[in-house]
Amino acid sequence: MLAHGWNATAYQLLNPGIRRWFAPPPLQGVIGWVAAAGFRVVAGAPVCSDDDLPAVVGAFEGEARRGGDAFKAKLLPDDWEPVWAITSEPRVTLRTLYAIAGAFSGTSPVRFLARGTARALAQEARRLRRG
Repeated sequence: MLAHGWNATAYQLLNPGIRRWFAPPPLQGVIGWVAAAGFRVVAGAPVCSDDDLPAVVGAFEGEARRGGDAFKAKLLPDDWEPVWAITSEPRVTLRTLYAIAGAFSGTSPVRFLARGTARALAQEARRLRRG
């Protein structure tokens, strides 16, 4: 990290939940990433020599396009990181849960749940048709 972490964002590799992709030999480099909505989202700058940077990035992009074995299309994490909610209310109310759902979904929680339910029903219907 100290020798080839050319950008301060390279330290994202050290965060829990960040997956690490190691460049194939003879290249030497590592890229941190997370899966989101069927894509690999790079977390921080690649850690490699300046000379290897274009080849390391190219190899990472090539594997992502091919859907490498490290990529989990259904976003099934290896482990879960807890998220804590703090409220001044004596109990967690539906209003609090609604606000949390809105913060994490980026849209109306009702719309988010409806869309998720519709997708799940469509997936189950496809599965039933396949037999």
